[in-house]
Amino acid sequence: EETCMASSPFYVELPSASRAEVLARIHQEDIPGLLMLLMSQLLRRLDDGSAAVETSHSPSAEVQLFAADKAVVIQNLLDLKRSFKAGSVDPKLKYDGVTAREMKLLLSQSPSARSALCLNSKGHLVVLENERVRIIESASLVSSSSSIASILEKNQVKTLSRVFLPFEAISAVFNPLNDRYLAVAGVKECLVLTLNAKAQVQDKLTVDLMLEALGDAISIVKICWIPGSQVKLAVVTNRFVKIYDLSRDKISPLHYFSILEGSIRDACFSSSSNPHSNQPVIHMFVMASDGLIFSQQLFEAMDGGPCILTETLDISSHSLRGTSGLSVYYSTAMDLLFFSYDDGRSFAGRLDESKSILLGAMPLGLPSSGSRGSKVGFYHWLEAGPCTVAAVDKKSTSGVLISISEEHIAQHTFKPSSKIEGLAFFDDMKHRHRKLLTLQDDGSICCYDISLKAGASSSTGPASTSAAQSPALTPAAAAAGASTPSMSPAGSARSAAASPAASIS
Repeated sequence: EETCMASSPFYVELPSASRAEVLARIHQEDIPGLLMLLMSQLLRRLDDGSAAVETSHSPSAEVQLFAADKAVVIQNLLDLKRSFKAGSVDPKLKYDGVTAREMKLLLSQSPSARSALCLNSKGHLVVLENERVRIIESASLVSSSSSIASILEKNQVKTLSRVFLPFEAISAVFNPLNDRYLAVAGVKECLVLTLNAKAQVQDKLTVDLMLEALGDAISIVKICWIPGSQVKLAVVTNRFVKIYDLSRDKISPLHYFSILEGSIRDACFSSSSNPHSNQPVIHMFVMASDGLIFSQQLFEAMDGGPCILTETLDISSHSLRGTSGLSVYYSTAMDLLFFSYDDGRSFAGRLDESKSILLGAMPLGLPSSGSRGSKVGFYHWLEAGPCTVAAVDKKSTSGVLISISEEHIAQHTFKPSSKIEGLAFFDDMKHRHRKLLTLQDDGSICCYDISLKAGASSSTGPASTSAAQSPALTPAAAAAGASTPSMSPAGSARSAAASPAASIS
């Protein structure tokens, strides 16, 4: 019994502790906050899952979903409510220093590498300002109930903390299971910040990529957390993908994947239930510069040595292929793979259970000049509620909100004041409001209300999709996710039970 208790993420030993000491420890570990995070994740998963299970998707429903004559309609799905005026923040890249040329080349080939805005469940809004991470309180931006759009002055931006970095930051992403962990990447550098309850940096952990030693040709394309894990981070470069377990090692990766020819433009991960284990099945999808999409299941038994990707998605129709890849994104809620090409075509498709065959797909984008699909290459995909995604158009740098149903595809294109540098989604479950936040390079931040029409009648998930299909958010796994495991660069993981809120050093 003692062994079982010690292995529990909620077990904290306090021998002969007084009541005051126990209360102090609860406050220190922010246990009420962790419980609220767990509850919000469960409610969000139930909310998203309800749309997926409303309809049992028979083969005829799948045929309707991917029908060749599927209508694309323009709908007013967004309403600008509030914004910080231009100059409130400073996200515009300077393109100076030793990595300036590499940065320009990277963002021209892989625009999805730029992601200068992210938001966690506590309302902490992260903005990248060159060599600085700025954390802002989002309440003044997202809490407006007025029907009239308003503009907030620069002095109304409440900054919670600032962190200076030894490199120019290009992208940042919170860990979905533990939003105290914020990963930040530059052209060749990556680190993880641990935030406390007040959004101040408690610890930093630098991931030792040593890309400088590999030459100027290698740059970071994306960083992303592995679904269902608080400590596994994928660093995607234009040459390889390395996946680290930061609770064990910050130098040697668990997985090391590369491709034989061309370069990597983007990558993403999917999570599905495993009938033979409590651990989810994780698949990785890599978009290559030649338009091939590689698929690879992750296995825990791999030794971290180099592995060349060879399995590509079986796409039977030539009309769904491109010669130059742009982006790839997997939506677990919709069970759809979104992918786009540099020639301006974007698609959403369903994969088989093995995640190796494309069963059906639909083009995205409004018809142009009498053709079925317009030349729109989308990137920076973002889940924006049930059956709804947001993205950025590479050609015009406009934003787009897409809502998919069996009957049609609803689309709303919006053009902010200047180039979009980042997107974030805010789900106000208490008031049933969904909001889309956009960061522009002129230093403005806009907050849009997402219409309840978006995804209201949509049901694109497969029949087997349910709240239990994503193991990360089932009660047992979410409870485990509520604790904060340690990240130790020395290669040895300390017990989460012994240090539920251990620091990153």
